[in-house]
Amino acid sequence: MISTKIVRIVKITGVILAALTFVGLMEDRIEFEKQKEIMGGHHIPAQSISAVGGDTAVHKDIPAAHAVRQTVPLTTQAAVVEKHRPVAGEPLSDDGIHIIFSTSCSMFQRWQAELLFYSHAKVKQRGSITRLVSGCKPPELAKGETTHRPDFFVDNGRKANVEEMHRSSNPVAKVYEPGSFKTAASFKFANKPYSVKNWVEKIMQATDQVVAILDPDQVLLKPITVENAMKASEMKVIGSAQRDGANIPSLGHPVGQHYPIGAAWAKDGHFNEKYKDKLAKDYGGKNFAEAVCGVGSPCTNYSDSLGQRVFALGPPYLLLHDDALKLGPAWQDFTPPVVDLTDRDLIADMWSYSMAAAHHNLPHTQIETFMVSNPWGSDEGFPYVLDAIKKNPTMSCHNPPVVTDAPSPTLLHFCQNIHMKDGRGRTWMYHKGHVPEHILECHVPLLKPPPDDFIATQTTDTGKRVAWNICQLYVHVNEMAMAYRAKYCVGQPINTSKVVFLHQYSNNCWQKDPMACFPFGTVEPEEYDNLPKYKYDV
Repeated sequence: MISTKIVRIVKITGVILAALTFVGLMEDRIEFEKQKEIMGGHHIPAQSISAVGGDTAVHKDIPAAHAVRQTVPLTTQAAVVEKHRPVAGEPLSDDGIHIIFSTSCSMFQRWQAELLFYSHAKVKQRGSITRLVSGCKPPELAKGETTHRPDFFVDNGRKANVEEMHRSSNPVAKVYEPGSFKTAASFKFANKPYSVKNWVEKIMQATDQVVAILDPDQVLLKPITVENAMKASEMKVIGSAQRDGANIPSLGHPVGQHYPIGAAWAKDGHFNEKYKDKLAKDYGGKNFAEAVCGVGSPCTNYSDSLGQRVFALGPPYLLLHDDALKLGPAWQDFTPPVVDLTDRDLIADMWSYSMAAAHHNLPHTQIETFMVSNPWGSDEGFPYVLDAIKKNPTMSCHNPPVVTDAPSPTLLHFCQNIHMKDGRGRTWMYHKGHVPEHILECHVPLLKPPPDDFIATQTTDTGKRVAWNICQLYVHVNEMAMAYRAKYCVGQPINTSKVVFLHQYSNNCWQKDPMACFPFGTVEPEEYDNLPKYKYDV
């Protein structure tokens, strides 16, 4: 999602490096202790979300008449009226991990949610997983919505109905509807902090020791664990010392994936200059941190340098129960001003999360190798991917092996548009916006995968990284669709053909051949593989 790299200070060798590192760590420790003292009793009022009729959550931004029904049993709601928090210091269990992720009601995010649900089951992830759905229309208002395209494969813009949202091949998948939120109308990613805050306060159970906040466009490649300490050699930590067990969050010290987003919001960050006119006009001349967190907040004391060490991060976030309760309201409250000040920047919700964590003095351990996302770079967990390819130079694209005997990334984040040529010169690509929205339906054909030697024929490290990403995604999407159909297409014809070739650019072929076309893909018979020139190449 983010291609810019943080400019790093040139390393100083020998004794000078060791001395500066020691001094830096001591200064960080002193700053943390000072901020803990400042923090005493500081609290941000939570926005009111009340229960209506016992089983309907309504945010103050929407009328009660349009409230969306919660999709959790009333018995579950009754159980959380009185909170019983986990005992401090008790050992963490993977059974206590609760993965949550936020989506809209769109068909586009329906299949992404199912893909995450499917990967959760595939890797045998322990614990719970819940999809937080916001912005839905009540069933009576959603009736009669139709697509603006004529073919039955495409349904851009339609929202999934209630029954569709509750379907999953994963037997432990849950859905919770916290309601709709005003800020999300102008900034769609605002549904994440609002939904998370609602969920941690109303639904989170005492047995949820660790809350893992993911994005819907992430796939689990192996289970997240908090009971098994990973060795320092199995991960790369950014901003603090390498150590065993850095993957395990503790009270006051969550864990997250490092993203190169910096800490421009800090007291000496460049946001103060970049948005100085808006700060002067609408926020009384305060600096960026004061405008968002409030004067006197610990958030205003962090420097850009320190912020980059502990708050330059994004999903997955792993927080203990009490830290999630603490951070949720601040994340919600800080999102509107960050969205406003940054003119709805794409990652405004990530900055507001970092500022909420700073406000509550929750320095995060930043793990760079938790996931893979941007194959054009050589960081994240891609060194592990290249190691696996080197050990298996003929790696299959149609059945990429699961790495169990060496370090490997935990998640794949498919927020990139990626493409690469195969050994025959044909370009293959993947972008989540190009996957047919009806990929779960019984009659829709599956994605046409690249040749099985797609990874093996790459001659550069970049090519290998890109090909590996594409192969993983095609395999996961097709497996997910078939698992879903096996459960919900009983007695109906199931299309098992892998013939949808994805295009980099829209082909508009639906105007001519609506039954054999998608906006960014074409149904391509297998015999096309033998043609010297491809009719529908990118």
